[in-house]
Amino acid sequence: MKRAFQKLNAFGKLGFCILTVISVSSCLNNDDGGSVPTEDSGFVLFTNASPGSTDLKLYANGEVFNNSGVDYNEFITFSPMAVGTNVLTLQGNSSTADLDTINLSVELNKFYSVFAVNSPDNIELLAYLDNPGQVSHPSKAMVRFIQLSHNCPPVKVLIEGMEGDLRTYNFRNASSFMEIDNVSNKNLYLVNAENNDTIFTKNVTLNGNSTYSIFSEGDIDSENPNLDLDIQYFLY
Repeated sequence: MKRAFQKLNAFGKLGFCILTVISVSSCLNNDDGGSVPTEDSGFVLFTNASPGSTDLKLYANGEVFNNSGVDYNEFITFSPMAVGTNVLTLQGNSSTADLDTINLSVELNKFYSVFAVNSPDNIELLAYLDNPGQVSHPSKAMVRFIQLSHNCPPVKVLIEGMEGDLRTYNFRNASSFMEIDNVSNKNLYLVNAENNDTIFTKNVTLNGNSTYSIFSEGDIDSENPNLDLDIQYFLY
């Protein structure tokens, strides 16, 4: 199922709930594409984080993953993908030429996030294993940050009221899942790690007993506000 992110101030409204393996039906369709029995699969989410790109289609071993093209800021929810090594290729704009190709080793019942990133003329595929674990207390949240803005300088991630930062990230860098205190109506900052200037701020709420995969996207100082630097997230 193709979904679009919405530009909302209420950060939590951007999220979606991942289906657990128990709740997934015996056979799911990949956006009306081919089906994979869940007893022989892992699960893959595909997001277009390449600002300005349109109509992207992901293929696994030559089989289409999403029949409907995915534009920037749209995603295909977690869908089954066969266990084993899958050759993922990306095509777009009704072209049959491959824009990028990667290998993804899928394990049974594991979850993976696949992103199309970089500018439309230099699109890349990136894949990350989603293994968040459980929070130690209902007041804690689990977060993982991924830096997917291709022309963003190295950034430190800070949250208002929290001591220290959530580390420094270059393009393509991802953290492991980290446990933090819950956050209610606080600012999340992207700070230029080279000069300590704040380059982006967004108000967030990260509820306790919840897990979030947070990522930056977009172009720094884009003339198109719909393509400018932003932060989105998935709620597990």
